[in-house]
Amino acid sequence: MRTLCCPSQVSGLLWSSPPHPQVSGLSGLLWSLTSNIMKTSVLLCVLASLLVSSILCSRVGGPADCCFHFYPRRIRREKIQSYTQTDERCTRTGVVLLTLRNISLCADPNLSWVQNIMRDLDEKSL
Repeated sequence: MRTLCCPSQVSGLLWSSPPHPQVSGLSGLLWSLTSNIMKTSVLLCVLASLLVSSILCSRVGGPADCCFHFYPRRIRREKIQSYTQTDERCTRTGVVLLTLRNISLCADPNLSWVQNIMRDLDEKSL
């Protein structure tokens, strides 16, 4: 077992240079090749990990429709053809109202006029 006694030996091991500056020839070449192969292997492992993580993360989907702002005015029931509730993963609970002109509007589900529209549409679909 080799003991390290001076800083130049420690830095030589950390920076993958030959163990001794005087070493040349075949052992120096082997040390250099082994060092380069290890660096390349580490780089390939890091790149492979990034690729796998990006593939896995791209499959994790978030909610499709979320409401961040609610439509400020009341809408007449006759103008609404359907509604959907926002996904539970959204930061705000909302209702997406689809008008007869196929325009989606976000509404606050706690408002009485929105609840009335939802109830009427539910009864109509039965």
